[in-house]
Amino acid sequence: MNWNISAYKTLEKCPRRWFYQDKAANGNAKNDKERVEITRLKKLKTIDGWRGDIVDQIISEVLILKIKRKERVVLEDLLQVARNIFDKQFLLASGQLSDINGRPPEFVFIDTEFGRTISEEKKQQAWRDIELAIYNFINDELLMKELREANLLLAQWMIPFMYKNINVTAIPDLIAFYNHKPPKIFDWKVHTNGTHPSEEQLLTYAIALTRTKPQDQYSRFVSGLSVNDIGLTEVQLIANNTGFKRHYQCDSDSVKDIERLISGSVLKMYGMDGTKKYKELSAEDFETIYYAYSEQCYNCPFQKPCKQIEP
Repeated sequence: MNWNISAYKTLEKCPRRWFYQDKAANGNAKNDKERVEITRLKKLKTIDGWRGDIVDQIISEVLILKIKRKERVVLEDLLQVARNIFDKQFLLASGQLSDINGRPPEFVFIDTEFGRTISEEKKQQAWRDIELAIYNFINDELLMKELREANLLLAQWMIPFMYKNINVTAIPDLIAFYNHKPPKIFDWKVHTNGTHPSEEQLLTYAIALTRTKPQDQYSRFVSGLSVNDIGLTEVQLIANNTGFKRHYQCDSDSVKDIERLISGSVLKMYGMDGTKKYKELSAEDFETIYYAYSEQCYNCPFQKPCKQIEP
């Protein structure tokens, strides 16, 4: 049985969406037309989700690399890279531009897939949010200081571990390791309001870091490490325009809470036969949270196969 915090959240919100996303979608199922289509639909993105992906890419692949190389971080340079990605991806994902080699786009916007117009204001707001997120990140002096002082930075690094017979996978946005103090785990969000704390997510990451089989690259930093020592920081990048941070600490009670959360969601999967193979299941076996005018359904990539709402 495999488990990760993202799948858990999807299961809690809508079991049927979890079925499509984690059971039906499979990039290796080339001869099953239905699964090929569901795999394509899984890649659909909302405008808000897309803006967050661009911010992730700029921070993880560009900004962190500059910090590692001890290079000067210039806002305009980061924004230029982001703008190039933004403009090209928007044209491809909205169907306004075709790949010169005839390849399908990496992803399509949910609005485009279902024939909904993306207004110019919506597009420009997404760009303003990206600008603001990058600006707030590099102008957080304490955050940048913590990253520059790190002896090792690992962005989007998978740290798997076993809990009972469950394969748990955790992928923090960033882990900062230090020679003379415990590591810190950072999780950043590009959420307009920032009303939903990421505590469960960060606590899971802390547990993973102390239970995973460490790779040589960072093993010396985690020898004898206790979850109580790990710094956990949630960085809200655009909420309230200035952004803000939440800090958490993992203790023995937190560990028990997360273990209960994992066990409980796995039991829920067993209860709905979610551990069976795809061919033994049907979408109708999984309940949906559908209700009229639900934003969750409106922005769900699996509206066509689900048929609970007319896309």
